[in-house]
Amino acid sequence: MTPLEPLPSEALCRVCDPNQFAFQTTAELPELTEIIGQLRAVEAVEFGIGIPREGYNLFCLGPAGVGKHFIVRRQLEKRAAAEPLPPDWCYINNFQKPQRPLLLRLPAGKGAILRSDLDQLVEELRSAIPSAFESEEYRTRKQVILSEMKELHEKAFEMVRQKAATKQLGLLRTPTGFIFAPVKDDEVMGPEEYDQLPPEKRAEIEQSVEDLQDELQTALREAPKWEKESREKLKKLNNEVTNFAVGHSIEELRKKYSDFPQVIAHLDAIEHDVLENVEEFLKTSDSPQIGRAHV
Repeated sequence: MTPLEPLPSEALCRVCDPNQFAFQTTAELPELTEIIGQLRAVEAVEFGIGIPREGYNLFCLGPAGVGKHFIVRRQLEKRAAAEPLPPDWCYINNFQKPQRPLLLRLPAGKGAILRSDLDQLVEELRSAIPSAFESEEYRTRKQVILSEMKELHEKAFEMVRQKAATKQLGLLRTPTGFIFAPVKDDEVMGPEEYDQLPPEKRAEIEQSVEDLQDELQTALREAPKWEKESREKLKKLNNEVTNFAVGHSIEELRKKYSDFPQVIAHLDAIEHDVLENVEEFLKTSDSPQIGRAHV
């Protein structure tokens, strides 16, 4: 066996003549577009991403640092550059079934714009709606409606009270409702004094009370109807004020997205939901995200 001999120092280093290069540093050179030493891996990735079917996946295995992520991303970018630009898919709130959001398809880039527009719309509603309901005009119109209902109540009970007074009876409010009581010299008659009245007088009072009870019940039955009418008037007023507060902002978006019927339908749903739940905007400044589109 030939004995081993140490190598001379000149053999341990390969020296290149720098004069053979036409550049000063490698920073002047263009980036490599090819992947070196991974031909089979590149071909496998190209084959995998070339299968246009669901259910196929790429599983890349290899030592750390060999460029697995770079290779796959590079090939995917090359493939994507040759494909048509995909649309934006947006998830929007389903006001009828919140647990099942609706899917909205928009041209590429339009989804992010819509999301921004809806965020801005919510911010505008947060300030515009409370401001509208704090206006002097709204407070005045609301007070008129409440005063009308109160006046109807007072007139109805005043008629019963006046009729009771002609029969020397007073209409009193108690924790359990209204009662009629005999009156003498503008003072309610006590039980002992009432018991001292002649039987025929007590019978007359009891008959009068029975007759007046019918009229009182009639007035009481009218009260829920008046309250319902007042609530309807208040709701109509609230809708009018809300429409005024939100109409301009939503109408601007309708014009902007006039070529997208699904967006118009979503804006209509937002407007309807705001009208139905306007009180949510009046509770706190932290209102719900009613129209957010997730891209």
